[in-house]
Amino acid sequence: RKPDVILVIDFGQKVKEPYLSTPKFGCINLHPSLLPKYRGAAPIQRAIMDGQEITGVTVFKLTEQMDAGPIIAQREVLIDLDDTAYTLGMKLLSEGVNLLTEALHYFVSGTAQLKEQDESKATYAPKITNEESYFNFNHEAINVHNKVRALNPRPGAHTFIRGKRLKVWRTSLINREDVLGLPGTILNIKEDHPVVACIKGAISLREVQWEGKPPIDGRSFLNGLRLREGDVLS
Repeated sequence: RKPDVILVIDFGQKVKEPYLSTPKFGCINLHPSLLPKYRGAAPIQRAIMDGQEITGVTVFKLTEQMDAGPIIAQREVLIDLDDTAYTLGMKLLSEGVNLLTEALHYFVSGTAQLKEQDESKATYAPKITNEESYFNFNHEAINVHNKVRALNPRPGAHTFIRGKRLKVWRTSLINREDVLGLPGTILNIKEDHPVVACIKGAISLREVQWEGKPPIDGRSFLNGLRLREGDVLS
């Protein structure tokens, strides 16, 4: 007996025929973005890296083209400034489960109003490459902060300090206009977490990890390198 519908959630491969047309009502997918924005493998990470303040979940009918089928339902989700890929993913999952339940009911009952996606507004979210996980302090603080939280819990944003690879898991944004200093300069060691200047603004290092070592907080990192205000991380 053929299934009435196939639900596809977090499946890393493209669904093709004969599976698309086998179910009576087709294949339904839950995608963590507001399609047609951020089609592809890394919509959560890309939205955070791009500094988006709003994303969402979409329930849509699968077609041959990736993430391009008609939309059954959508719901917006706010992105907090300190959301990581994990915490945002949990929010999207919670909203997505509720939306999927509602959308599935409307879909199989024949009362759903499918909406074709606007191809002119489509954007893409390809898989994060190893090269993209690298950063240095010659960028604006907001961009560094966004990359760090987008790549938590995997693969982790990294930089190099004294020739050693350092993953940075958590930062706080210091985005004041009066923050001055060459990129990479330690501006403040009085707080629990060292404040480091970027080309614009600064970030505080809250949790880091040397390669092959367990994660440590910013204060332990500071003490381990015997850093002082005015020193440059390089």
